[in-house]
Amino acid sequence: MAEEKTSMQYRGRKTRRADGHARRQAILEAALRIIVRDGIRAVRHRAVAQEAQVPLAATTYYFRDLGELISDSFTLYAERALEAAKSLEKDTVAALNEHRPQMNTPQGREQLARMLTEFVMHFMRSQTEDRDDRQIEQAFRQEALRNEKLANDVQVPYRANLGILERFFQGLGSADPVADAHAVFGAIKHWEFQLLVNTPTDEDWATAERSLRRLVMGLFKL
Repeated sequence: MAEEKTSMQYRGRKTRRADGHARRQAILEAALRIIVRDGIRAVRHRAVAQEAQVPLAATTYYFRDLGELISDSFTLYAERALEAAKSLEKDTVAALNEHRPQMNTPQGREQLARMLTEFVMHFMRSQTEDRDDRQIEQAFRQEALRNEKLANDVQVPYRANLGILERFFQGLGSADPVADAHAVFGAIKHWEFQLLVNTPTDEDWATAERSLRRLVMGLFKL
């Protein structure tokens, strides 16, 4: 099973005062808005200060350089992504526990496979509805190819989602839960991108669901 790091550390200057925390948060939110609108290379202290409506000195006070500002912006995004992952795990664990007694029957495994497909489709819909977050995710993944420190951070939410799927397939008694998790997560990321780059139709969603159902049914040996 992949090693999971499920928390991240902010690198910029810490603050204990409520007003300082609010200003620091506003700066990070502003950086994320710039990334959505103009891309990660547009993140500059002056641009972020203008977007956040704070003095330029505030951005340089909390973040010594752009590396800290970009890294902490991703940490803020990743914290939200990890919360979404926890919600997905709660649903999948509940389904697994509910149907565990029937897992040894074809009917029980088919029902569980259908439920997993439904959970994945619900997760994908919620992900694609938040287009800004998906743009942020793609921007940071591209930047991670150039930035070794960021590359390590980008893996955190990715591994968290993989870990959820690995534990699910392990609970099913899969012979290779790691490979099964990668197969399903790869399909999720493929369809997320396809459904984002175009305005998806009902037919597109139906194709995505059929594709995922066939994959899951195959993994369940149905």
